[in-house]
Amino acid sequence: MDQERLDELTEMRFRHFEGFSSAMIESQQEMMQILTENTRQLARLEQRVGNLEKRMDKVEQLLTFALDDLAFIKNHLNRHT
Repeated sequence: MDQERLDELTEMRFRHFEGFSSAMIESQQEMMQILTENTRQLARLEQRVGNLEKRMDKVEQLLTFALDDLAFIKNHLNRHT
């Protein structure tokens, strides 16, 4: 009878371990899916930031040109007054 009880306990432990292992694997799969989606979103965000940086560089360049033109006009007007 003791052996039968030990066999039952061993079977229960095995089933518990099996369920625990399955739950861990499912949890890791869910985490991988979340990480994959977050990686995709991060890549999109990085691309948007890169595009924004390019636009800001262009705006900076245009402002520099505008300020250079205004300085030239100011200098020209100061010579004639």
